[in-house]
This record gives sequence, structure tokens and C-alpha cells, in this order.
Amino acid sequence: MNRRITALTPQFVDSVPMPEAMQPGALYISIKYDSASHRCACGCGLEVVTPLSRSGWTLHYDGTVSLTPSIGNQEIRCRSHYWIRNNQIQWLPQFTYEQVQAVRRGHRMPPTARAQTAGGGIRGFLRRLIGKE
Repeated sequence: MNRRITALTPQFVDSVPMPEAMQPGALYISIKYDSASHRCACGCGLEVVTPLSRSGWTLHYDGTVSLTPSIGNQEIRCRSHYWIRNNQIQWLPQFTYEQVQAVRRGHRMPPTARAQTAGGGIRGFLRRLIGKE
């Protein structure tokens, strides 16, 4: 059985190591390549790459690391879904197929339409999406 990871330790690197050399619990951040990578926090061991950009993920560093938006591994077999906040993993419910499609449609909407439909920010959007509001 896979062991879930509860926290990630940021490591600033020039380039991310090959997947087989990545350590569980490490978050590899490459400013040069605008990306952050880690092994999936569910423990399955697969590589998760988060491109850093205005239209991708944003990284906040204040001694700890937070990534926005959440990590939703819908394309890998574990389908895990979590936040990385202050180096900690905060688990979220798995998305259903319909929810994945709704999120993908949302990312294709113009920024003004996205802001109008996501009242309450990303938290409000996710709460509505998973029916918690």
C-alpha cells in the first residue's frame, strides 16, 4: 500500500532531476525553467510537474512554499487532488469526470468570464464545483 506524504520540503534547483532520482517529500523548484515538480503526494511515485506562469500555477515563497491552484492529478491513475500550502499537503476530494470537464472549460473561458463565474475566488469555485456550498 502507498503511504501518503503529508509535507513537501522545497529544494531550489537549476533543473529538476530525472523522475527516478526524485525523492518522495521533496518539491523541486526551478526558477530557470519556471516549474515545480514532485512525486505525487499519494505515494504512487509518479512525477507531477507544475509549470509556473500566469496561466498555470503560481508559487508563493515566504520560507515555506504554497502553490495555486490545487494539484489535480486527473491524468494519472491515482487521481489524487490536494493543495500544497505552507509546505503541507491538504487533501481534497477526487474530482468526478464531470467536474474535471467543468474545470477544463473554466480554464478556457476569458479571464473576465472566469472571474464572474468564480465569485468567492478559487475556494468558492471549488466549493460550488464539489457541491459543498
